[in-house]
Amino acid sequence: MSIEEMEEEMASLEEKLGAEDSYASDGDDAEFEVTEDELPQLDVSYDTVVVVIGIPVIPSSKVAKLNKLLLKIFKQFGKTLTDKNMFMPFQKDKDKSLGSVYIEYDTVAEAKKCVANAQNYRLDKKHTFKIYMYNDMQKLLTVPDNYTGLPETKYQERDDLYEWLVDENSRDQFAIRQGKNTEIFWIFGPTAQPPEVAYDGSRERAQNKTWCERQVTWSPNGTYFVTFHPQGIVLWGGDTFEKVNRFVHFDVMEIQFSPNEQYIMTWNGNENKNDKSICLWDRRNGKLLKEFKYDIGVQGPWPCFSWSHDDKYFARKGRDLIMVYESETCSLLRDAEGTKRSLKAPGVKDFKWSPCGYDTKKGGTMATGGEPVLAYWSPENEADSTPASVKLHLLPSRKVLRYISRSMVDHIQLIWHPLGEYLCVQVKRHKKSKKTYYTNFEIFRMKDVHKEVAVEHFKQDEDVVQFQWEPVGTRFAYIYGNSAQRGNIDMYTMGEVGKKGQPPKMEKIYTMENRQANRLFWSPMGNFLVIAGLDNINGQLEFWDADNESTMCTQEHFMCNLIAWDPSGRVCCTAVCQPMFGTMSMRYQLENGFKLWTFQGAPMYDTQRQNFYSFEWRPRPRMLLSSERQLYVKRNLKKKIEAYAEADRQRAKAKADEKFKKQKALIDAFTAGMERRHARYLEFEKQRRAAGIETKDEDDYETVVTYNEVVLSREETVYE
Repeated sequence: MSIEEMEEEMASLEEKLGAEDSYASDGDDAEFEVTEDELPQLDVSYDTVVVVIGIPVIPSSKVAKLNKLLLKIFKQFGKTLTDKNMFMPFQKDKDKSLGSVYIEYDTVAEAKKCVANAQNYRLDKKHTFKIYMYNDMQKLLTVPDNYTGLPETKYQERDDLYEWLVDENSRDQFAIRQGKNTEIFWIFGPTAQPPEVAYDGSRERAQNKTWCERQVTWSPNGTYFVTFHPQGIVLWGGDTFEKVNRFVHFDVMEIQFSPNEQYIMTWNGNENKNDKSICLWDRRNGKLLKEFKYDIGVQGPWPCFSWSHDDKYFARKGRDLIMVYESETCSLLRDAEGTKRSLKAPGVKDFKWSPCGYDTKKGGTMATGGEPVLAYWSPENEADSTPASVKLHLLPSRKVLRYISRSMVDHIQLIWHPLGEYLCVQVKRHKKSKKTYYTNFEIFRMKDVHKEVAVEHFKQDEDVVQFQWEPVGTRFAYIYGNSAQRGNIDMYTMGEVGKKGQPPKMEKIYTMENRQANRLFWSPMGNFLVIAGLDNINGQLEFWDADNESTMCTQEHFMCNLIAWDPSGRVCCTAVCQPMFGTMSMRYQLENGFKLWTFQGAPMYDTQRQNFYSFEWRPRPRMLLSSERQLYVKRNLKKKIEAYAEADRQRAKAKADEKFKKQKALIDAFTAGMERRHARYLEFEKQRRAAGIETKDEDDYETVVTYNEVVLSREETVYE
């Protein structure tokens, strides 16, 4: 098109525009007016923008290269993210960046996901990302210089959650679930006094509410009492069991607390591996932190998660790996390079966290602090001749603390000492024919300070039924034998450091032969042991004193299927419980109830209750004394036992005096009433005589008192 033609075209367009303008101006302009509200609104918010601080300071020549790296990191949170959505500010009058970048995502959800999952990302040893929402940073800039205090609120006093720990009589509590009733009782040590009700839901009943609709349980340290409902779970605490918090998760069937009660896992019983059926909650503020899918075939039966001793990490099993998560971020643990990565564990079958930390500088265990230790085992692979193995990992460093391997292994069981001082690896092995089995015990000395963890071992040719550590101390016991009804029990000690500093040595102490037993239950304070025959042995009980190597008492609780010691080790409970859900044998329903025994096996209390579902002692927090100090207290207990015995006598005397006072008050009231009625009678008699009515004199009656002598006798059988 020539210049002349273009000029003619422009003139023609101007004429048309002028005609349109004159047409519009001929009518009423009001109907063409557009209000400000009808105009499209410009979005001036920055809800989708995040600020990343901590990136390398670079010249402009390297921006493209760094953007390419950053895009690779942050594109996983927004698939449409490009380098056009990234802005890197530079210093004024200098060719250097400020060490930050602004990233704009398409949605707010993508931006929040970036902040939650990429926080503290390590680009290299010198650069760790800190990520914030842009709007949050703007709020900090707009904070006024003059502080305005918050409005004053009235303090609402709540019950002390730990008041039960300072009970002046050192009593323990237990909870039972029976029928529609839920009750919490006080128990006064090993005495014949019946339990006293602490709370039974009376407050809720007065409001026409149900305190608990399903099962109940305690938190690990006994701080909270948990009730289950169709809508979720409720936490109760304090002296009067007030509601502390509730967590909405419909049809919860199982829960799991972290060891320090900071987090709670809930599972609704859904076994569909494609549904998010597990919820992780922050117990402190009630917030839902994360939801998980649950594949029982891969991750095993509930509980599929397990926590480190300090609540910092939790983990679950996967295919050839263990997924370890950070509790604060609920994201996978980062490796040394800053990459989120699971712990490789080829063929892993089971894993267990240590109950305490490990001192990486000196060696040995630490009651508080230290690095968490995770132990797992993998079966042998006959295809490539790889033996079965057990590994102990330190986390978060992922360093292998100890490793052992064994061949011809059928199964391995990991059993930690309750204080984390030892680890028993029970290895069931077979011979080449695979017809004969035997058991190797590999005992890891976690407590002792060594360059590497020492391992001791011994062999047992007969079938091992159960292995149990003494909760406080260095002993362990296990049942073995080829009979379903009877077995032997071996008692071992891990030894103590010698007077001249000789290292401790594991040795067998003694054997208890031919016992009707298949379960062992140590007292939480050690020494005392219940040797029980449950299931097909029908409740045979033997109360054993490990120090004196003697039987204190033998008892029987027919059909018993639960045995539990109270936290003080003074009282033992045996119970016959029926499951709350599903079907069960009628034989359990006929024997429902529980019995309480002293630590010596003397009966204290016995009750039968229909539809008895559960009995659970209220746990106590972990003792602050070391195992050595506890052992010292036990050995010197006789010096102070008289003072405690005198206190018990005074307490019993006070209760007897109180009972006597009540009885005397009743007798005095009755006597006073009799005297008033007799005086009234005499007054009536006097009035009758004055009126001429014949009356009867007391002298007309003769009182005869008879005595019957009864000679008590008993038969004694003398066994020769």
